[in-house]
Order: sequence, then structure tokens, then C-alpha cells
Amino acid sequence: MRQHRFRPGVFILTAALLLCILSACGGMPPSTDSTTTPPPTPSPSPAAAVVDAASISRPAVDMLDPSKEFDWLQQVAIPRLETGNPSASLDNFNADIWEAYRGPLEKLEAGEEENELYNIYYENDITDSVVGILVYSTIGWQYSETVYSVDGYYYDLESDCPITAAEYVARCGGDWEALQTQAVEGILGIGDYQDSEDVAAGDAVLYNGQGFQVEVSGVYSVSGYPWTVFYWIDA
Repeated sequence: MRQHRFRPGVFILTAALLLCILSACGGMPPSTDSTTTPPPTPSPSPAAAVVDAASISRPAVDMLDPSKEFDWLQQVAIPRLETGNPSASLDNFNADIWEAYRGPLEKLEAGEEENELYNIYYENDITDSVVGILVYSTIGWQYSETVYSVDGYYYDLESDCPITAAEYVARCGGDWEALQTQAVEGILGIGDYQDSEDVAAGDAVLYNGQGFQVEVSGVYSVSGYPWTVFYWIDA
């Protein structure tokens, strides 16, 4: 009786040939592979940041002798809040800041400041999804006086809307009325300020991670000129 030996190599070759034939005839069975490629993870929105909307810096020219520089660095930097989530509310917030300071910027860009002096810059803080921006502005005239002011701008990133200074302070863990009282009391006895009626807290405030910087303004009891200072107090 003849015995047939099984030859694995021949069987494998035959099975491969069969698969090729089935594939050519469209007879391949559907794949049973259940593995699917997961969708790509969406990129997170960019973090909020306060950047320059526009800025300029150059030496002032002496009004009495245009060939010389005046001892003053002309500079204007206008802030803009960027969140990665554009909205009409955010556009209006930035537009308000832009309109407040674009006049000096455009004069410097055009070289039309004449004898006017400008120093406008800003600081900002982002804490607990709220943004605080302080814009410091010094406007003066060569061989004359200068006027100093500060303005605060505040924005809630979660609600996507501007908020008040009091709301900003509350979100940063402080109490607005208490801060104002502390600021006024802290400045008493310094210089000509001896009476609480001489000073008052303004509506500009900024958190620095540990305490608050609060605007305090008043009038010298002798000269009568306005004087604005900033006083750091611990939260």
C-alpha cells in the first residue's frame, strides 16, 4: 500500500494561490478586524494673553532746536486682549482701549506731536479666568508740566464679557471696599497727606499674585496740584 506524505510547503503555496484567485475574482471575505483609528484630539484653544495692539518708541525732538533730541523717550504701547475665541464682546472691549490711546499713537507715527510728550504703557494680570489691565499714561509738554493718569480694564474669560473693578477684585480673592479703605489709610501721614479727606482711592486696581496695587489720588494741601500714587497692600 502506497503512503502519501504531507508536504507543508506545497500546502502553503496552494493556500496562497487560492487567496490570490479569490482576491482577483472579488471573492475575498470582508475583514473581521475590529480595530479603528481614533479621531485626532482637537488642539486646545490658545491661552489668553495681553499683547501690543500697536506700539512706537523714539526720542523726542527739542521744539526749540529740532537738530537736538529732547530728554524724553516718546513711547506708546496700546494693549489688546487675545483669547483664541473671537467675539463681539471681546472686539468691543479691545476697541474701547484702542480708542482711548490711538490719538497719541497716530501723532507719533505721523511726526505731528510738536511739543507734546507721551509715555503710555501697560501692565496686566490673568488670575482665575479674569483679566486685569492697567494703562499708565503720562502726557506733557516740553519745558512745561505733565499730567499723569491710570485706567483699569477688566474682562471675564468664562462669561466672555467686561467686568467691574470690584468684580475683578472679588474673583482674585479680595474685597474692593476694604482694599480702598486700606489704601487710603496706608497713604495717610506720607508727605502732605495728614487727613483722610485729602485722599481717595480710585477705580484702578491690579492683582500681582500676592496683593493688590490700588490707585490712590489726592491734592497736596499746600501746592494744590493733583497727585496720584500707587500703593501696594497685601490681600
